[in-house]
Amino acid sequence: MARTKATARKTTGRTAPRIESKRSAPPPATNISSDESMAVVPAPKVPKLIQQDFCYICINGGDQLSCDQCTHVMCKAHILLPQSQGINVASSIFICVACHLRIFASSKPAPFFGFYKGDINQSPSTWTPVSKQPLVIQGDYQLTASSQVIAQPLLLLHFILASIDPKGHPARISAEILSAYLPADSFVYKEVVFNLTTDELVTKHIYKAAAFTRNLEKYGFDRVVIVITNHSHDNTGDLYVGPNLCSSVEDFMQALFPPVLVSFIQPKLTTVIMMSCGALVGESESFNALSDFIKCVSIDNVIAFTAKEFHASLVTPFFVDFTFCILIEGFDLNTSMTHMLAATSQSHLARHTNVIHMCLNTQTPMVDSTVYIFTNPRWRPWGDDVQLFLQARQLPWLVQLFKA
Repeated sequence: MARTKATARKTTGRTAPRIESKRSAPPPATNISSDESMAVVPAPKVPKLIQQDFCYICINGGDQLSCDQCTHVMCKAHILLPQSQGINVASSIFICVACHLRIFASSKPAPFFGFYKGDINQSPSTWTPVSKQPLVIQGDYQLTASSQVIAQPLLLLHFILASIDPKGHPARISAEILSAYLPADSFVYKEVVFNLTTDELVTKHIYKAAAFTRNLEKYGFDRVVIVITNHSHDNTGDLYVGPNLCSSVEDFMQALFPPVLVSFIQPKLTTVIMMSCGALVGESESFNALSDFIKCVSIDNVIAFTAKEFHASLVTPFFVDFTFCILIEGFDLNTSMTHMLAATSQSHLARHTNVIHMCLNTQTPMVDSTVYIFTNPRWRPWGDDVQLFLQARQLPWLVQLFKA
């Protein structure tokens, strides 16, 4: 006899009645009307430069040399210093291998001397090597020459709908990885469970946001990643404000991001990752509302997923690569997406969902959106699902660009 049982759902889509908000909209990003603020071209946000704590060659700590041209550090053990020449490390200009490649070997190979005499404020062409012989680098490179192990303070803020169980969530895995590379006083992972179904609960959320933003100011964050784990309405793309009620994307964002939180994140380099089903970006009304939110609040990047029944656990490989490539090594998200996704072509992510990257354009008052579509000659020819259970060679992700 067939047996049946009921278990908890892991997908983030469903249907529910919509509630209309009567709350007033938060103030716009600037001291002008909200319509005008949409036309303001935002200035690029550049994190403060902080000397790193881990060697970019071995990703380890120890007795290190700080580069005088960038924030890289290198372990002294990687550099064989000629004892006979008595190099005075303290009085010399030191440049790391990455800066050597950029300054002296950009067009053709050049020997690495590392330590120089001269005025650090003058052109490197005026410097003279301290050693008569090139230096030998010992050790295996664990990262590329352009990688970093950055130390800028980072806030990872995770909003979770009250009815969702976050066990094994990729954001928690990301936090564990980051805690191994960022000092305790430079990294905070904070989870905020929300239920915004009544005015009283919204008011409570506003007070909570005011309290934790005050506490977080002392860290001097200039990088913020916000993960929103939520349900979305299967037909409209509306986002849930509580376990059984949803609202328009505009009303949801106004409730979740009160003015005190908007003021906190606006000056910072901010990425929002929407962990909800694909109707959010598949329906034009909700997608356009998300674009308006990006422009109004000055969010730098938004990442969303297109799966109709989205499973947060299946995008864990993407979170791990995002954590290492963007948050630890400091690469630009725009130029790194294809590389990160290529690394996940053999993972569950490729079969599960396409990925959308929405980026605030600093040259025009627009949001540039890119959809990355996994293709496979049998499973997903040209990105269209085909229900075949045959193994096949993986093909690259297709890239489609559009503006909003």
